[in-house]
Amino acid sequence: MADWFNLPTFDQLINFGSRQFLDWAVSNFYVLSLVFIRFSGLMTTGPVLGQTIVPFRARFVLILALTTVVGPLMINGSTRQFVRFDQDLNGYLTANEVPPHLMGRWKRLAERFENSDTEGVPVSSFRVLASIPKQSSELGLMVASEFALGMALGFGALIVLSGLQLGGQIIDQQLGLEFGSIINPELGGAASITSNAFFLIGGLAVLLLEPIGGHMQLLQTVVESFDALPVGHVTLPETLPLLFSELVHKSLLLGVQVSAPVLAAMSLVSVCMGYLGHSVPQFNQLVVGFPMRAAVGLMVLTVTLSGLPRLLIDAVPEAIWQVQSAVLV
Repeated sequence: MADWFNLPTFDQLINFGSRQFLDWAVSNFYVLSLVFIRFSGLMTTGPVLGQTIVPFRARFVLILALTTVVGPLMINGSTRQFVRFDQDLNGYLTANEVPPHLMGRWKRLAERFENSDTEGVPVSSFRVLASIPKQSSELGLMVASEFALGMALGFGALIVLSGLQLGGQIIDQQLGLEFGSIINPELGGAASITSNAFFLIGGLAVLLLEPIGGHMQLLQTVVESFDALPVGHVTLPETLPLLFSELVHKSLLLGVQVSAPVLAAMSLVSVCMGYLGHSVPQFNQLVVGFPMRAAVGLMVLTVTLSGLPRLLIDAVPEAIWQVQSAVLV
């Protein structure tokens, strides 16, 4: 028995098993790390989830929990998440069976199969293995791509909420409340009272979006991105900067829509103040005009504040859908 343990073949078997186990562990750790990084990108820029009001430890635990749930499906290029789309259970996915977020990847795979129009694309073709890059530059590029993808999926909704900051800033300039600016840690700078209040109301509206909260829509978008863009095979489209510029334009439009009632009321107050100043020279515009502008502006803001969540209910899901369509399709 002692001679059998001293055989060279046994040592070679032990070394081979150790190398196989080490390669398996490193490969799984690589996949789980990329999944963790993609969720981290969302937690950096996503509204509500990426705000500093959420403790860092809570965000870390949430990312770790999501990685634990989603990560095992990405290991070894599992196709279990694609089988549920096969309605007729024939092992093929047709264009009618593929969800919208997976259509781009289905079209790329359909080009390899001549009979994809009739039978569809085999489910097994969606199995993709994530190989570890041999060079550190390739590894850094892959990590940056995963993190940028997560940031892009959450940045679209954040741009929309930034429009509320602009609207609140315009309102405070008209009411004379900008002197009471406070520090907003979310933006890393000063923010007026109304803009900060609008940002908090916007975050609450995102949480209460129907049928599920906006934070759940963002998490769902990231989970669906693993089907369209497998781990280790992320490529960001060239049209993404153009999309963000379009979202900034919509954000500016949202800020103007929010502040438009107050701007219209302040215009009427300014006209009235000017008329009284010329008709009644004893009228002190500096003493009476400032509290009157503030009172009228706050009154109009109170009446129109109920329409603010309605604007976000329409704008935030649309922004999430646009970024998802541009990145995943």
